[in-house]
Amino acid sequence: MQQNSSTIDAYLALLKQLDTFQKRVLARYGKAIACRRGCSSCCILETVFPIEAWYVEHALGKLSNTALQALARQIKKARSGECVLLVRNQCLIYKQRPIICRTHGLPLIIEGKIDFCDKNFKGVSSLDGQSILDLEKTTMVLAAINLRFLKEKKSATQTSGRVALREIVDKFI
Repeated sequence: MQQNSSTIDAYLALLKQLDTFQKRVLARYGKAIACRRGCSSCCILETVFPIEAWYVEHALGKLSNTALQALARQIKKARSGECVLLVRNQCLIYKQRPIICRTHGLPLIIEGKIDFCDKNFKGVSSLDGQSILDLEKTTMVLAAINLRFLKEKKSATQTSGRVALREIVDKFI
């Protein structure tokens, strides 16, 4: 990975925090969470921040030719709105997936309201505060890391826009 390591370290630390949060929620409410390998109901992501695009590109660069060929075949038959990184309803870069993908289905507070996948938390009457992620705060941290990434990259053409996942994938297939 070439790029300023402190910015990348900050991004990786944010990913680690989210993974720790997810593990904590799964440990506490695992039986009430329907999200499983092969469930792709929430996988509708089309764009990511530039730092995430860089990370996705790095992950795609590590895939085998077989995986890339499967991705190329899948893209030809992908439905509108479906994430281009899915092959047989599974994310090809799951361990390196973007931040929003790490939060799907989990309890989030957005604009003062708690939200989560309607398939999850059936029969759960209340959630403890440690199991609810402030998505706005997380997005602000990601945006700050992204701005630092762009400054270091000295990107004159892109200051805050998002990158289409399809554009990233097209570089590899």
